Amino acid sequence: MAFELAFVGTSKAPVGRNFAGPIEPQFPVGTAFRLEVGKRVVLGRAKDCAILVDSMIAQRHHVAVTLGQDGRLLVENLGGGSHMYASGKYIDDRVTLGPGEHFELGGVLVFELRVATAP
Repeated sequence: MAFELAFVGTSKAPVGRNFAGPIEPQFPVGTAFRLEVGKRVVLGRAKDCAILVDSMIAQRHHVAVTLGQDGRLLVENLGGGSHMYASGKYIDDRVTLGPGEHFELGGVLVFELRVATAP
């Protein structure tokens, strides 16, 4: 079974924070990124990230995700002050998610683990 990480939109507008650039990333809602078992994928604003998130919400290296053999996703918060949430709870270190579960990068940009529909 194949899995993907999909951008599903924004959860809310950032409150009390002013940004000098875009909040929405450069890819549209519904964009999916194929995941490989055991491969660590970093999301963030830095050019060396596997998934470049061109948003002022994102830190340079914000989050890393690794798909396990069991189809569960290990989500690691890479920045000490980076906002990360899963199921409404703040993630200061790491959490494991299953298909259909999501995390919020910066407390705003929502990504969901999905079973891939196309090869």
